[in-house]
Amino acid sequence: MFDTNKLSTAVKRGLLLAGSASLFAAPMALAQSDDENSAEPVEKIQVTGSRIKRVDLESVSPVTVITAESIALSGDTSVAQVLRNSSINTFGSFRGQSGYGSGASASSEVNLRGLGAGATLVLMDGRRLPGLGYDGGSSSDMSMIPMSIVERIEILRDGASAIYGSDAVAGVINIITKKQFDGVNVGYSFEDPGADGGNSSKYNFSAGVTNDKGSIVFIAEHENTQEVSDVAVSGENALDSYSTYSPVANFYDTDTSSYLYNEDLCGDVADTSIESDRCGYYYGNTTWLYGASEKNSLMTKIEYELAENLQLITRFSALQTSTDTRYAATPVSTSSLTIDADNAMNPYGQDGSVYFRTSSLGTRDTTTEKPPLKW
Repeated sequence: MFDTNKLSTAVKRGLLLAGSASLFAAPMALAQSDDENSAEPVEKIQVTGSRIKRVDLESVSPVTVITAESIALSGDTSVAQVLRNSSINTFGSFRGQSGYGSGASASSEVNLRGLGAGATLVLMDGRRLPGLGYDGGSSSDMSMIPMSIVERIEILRDGASAIYGSDAVAGVINIITKKQFDGVNVGYSFEDPGADGGNSSKYNFSAGVTNDKGSIVFIAEHENTQEVSDVAVSGENALDSYSTYSPVANFYDTDTSSYLYNEDLCGDVADTSIESDRCGYYYGNTTWLYGASEKNSLMTKIEYELAENLQLITRFSALQTSTDTRYAATPVSTSSLTIDADNAMNPYGQDGSVYFRTSSLGTRDTTTEKPPLKW
C-alpha cells in the first residue's frame, strides 16, 4: 500500500518549487525585454551605386582609393592630373593638343591598361558622366569635374564588363563627391611649367549648408591656361620636322624623279631651309603644342529628406570651355597639283607635281567652344 501522506507531501513540494521558478523567471524575461528596447537603433548605411568596395581586401578585384588628403599632398590641381600621374595609368592618357578638332584640344581622357579611353568607364557618385562629342560619346572628359568637390577617387583596376558593359573592359573609375560642407571657401592656384608659355591660374569658390534634413553644396571654378608652342619644347628648326609642302614651291620632275625649287628664295622666306634635294618648311616654328584655354565649371548637389525613407538627391553640373589652337599654314594637298611641260607658268619645261603651302594666308587658328550640361 502507498503512504498517502508522503505522496501528498511530495506533490505539494513539487508545486511549490515550480511556482518559485516561475516567479524568478518573470523578472528575468522582463529585464531582457527592457534591454532589447533600450538597444541603440541600427545606423543608416547609404551605398553608392558604383558597386566598388572601398576596402581592397574585401573585394575579389583590386581597388585603389585616392583620398582628398592624398590629392592635396600630391600637388595636383585637377582630376585629370591626379589620374594621369597615378600608377594605374601605365600606358598614358590623352591630353588635348593643338590641332585636334571638335573640342578635343580642350579635353582630358583616362586610359587604363592601354585599351583606349572608350574601354574605361568613369562614374560620379555611381552615375555615368556624359560622353564627349568628337568620339561618339564613348569616353568622358576629366576636366569637367571641379577639384574642390572631390572627396575621394575609387579605381577598380580589373575589368568589370560583366557588371557595367563593354565600356568597362579596362576598369572603372568612380569619383565620390562631398556630401556635407558648411561655410564658404575661396582658393587660388598658379602653375609655371618653366618653359615659355603654359602658365595656368585657377580660382575656385565653394559654399555649403548642412542640417538635419540634408545639405546643399555649390562649387564654381575658373581656369585660364596659356598656350605652349612647339618651339618652346623642341626649339627652332627641330630635326626632321620639315615638310615638302613649302611656301617656296617644290617642283617634282617625274622624268628624273628629283625636286626643283628657287634656291634664291629658299632660306630667305620665313621658316624655310634647304634640306637635301628640296626646300623644306619647318612647320613646328609656328604651331602650338598645347592650345590656350579658358574653363568655367559649376556644380551643385542637393540632398534633402522629404519624409522617412524618402530622400531627394539631385546634381547639376555645367562646363563652358573656350580653346584657341594654332596649326601651320594650309598645304595644297587635298588633291595632287600637277603642271604640264607646255604650261606658260612652268619655268622648268617638264611635266611634274607642285608641293606648295599657303603661308602668305597665315596660320590656321581655331577657337572651339564647348558648353555641355548635365543633371
